[in-house]
Amino acid sequence: MPTSNRRHRGSDLNRTDQNLDVFYSKILAGDGKQAALWKVVRMLLTLSHGQASVESGFSINKELLIENMEEETIVTQRIVFDAVRLSNMDVTKIDIKQKMMACVRHSHAAYKRALQLKKDKQSA
Repeated sequence: MPTSNRRHRGSDLNRTDQNLDVFYSKILAGDGKQAALWKVVRMLLTLSHGQASVESGFSINKELLIENMEEETIVTQRIVFDAVRLSNMDVTKIDIKQKMMACVRHSHAAYKRALQLKKDKQSA
């Protein structure tokens, strides 16, 4: 049965498996009578949903920012922040073991070596 002869309802949308663009595409795309409407729907579906996520990111970066902090440090802190947030961790309940402390010591030593290399390159 051609799409133009079939009536669609919102209940036809499978919300777990199907996006709105796919749903409207099945209804409107390829139907000459609905071409103008399909063009408008496509434009509406491509509009931004706002700047909330971007502004939230700037806000988080501002909280992480310390005067004279290197870009690499900011990026690294943001990666850790996002990983903790996405995993729904409660950082107050992390059991700190000897292995974790050894990893932190190792990473701090690597950080100090990198800083020294950077100083040596700048002074050379």
